[in-house]
Amino acid sequence: MENRARNRRFQSSAPNRLSEDIEVIRRAFPQTYVLRPPKTHNLVAIATPEEAVGVDELMQRGRALDDRFGTELSFAELAGQILDRGD
Repeated sequence: MENRARNRRFQSSAPNRLSEDIEVIRRAFPQTYVLRPPKTHNLVAIATPEEAVGVDELMQRGRALDDRFGTELSFAELAGQILDRGD
């Protein structure tokens, strides 16, 4: 049987639990990136079943997405906001 990762959304509204919540996500996934989106006070944790990818590679992939979709949100800029890769 093929093992497929499922998309899961975790939301923490209790600031004093944020570190604990991120730690739970890190234990569940091989790789977790924590970033702060531009112009916000939010923290976003992105977890993947894959091994770590460097920030330079993520920014390159982000630029490709920016070129492809042309949205107001810049994926390359988001990649540049990574605060912690958890490795």
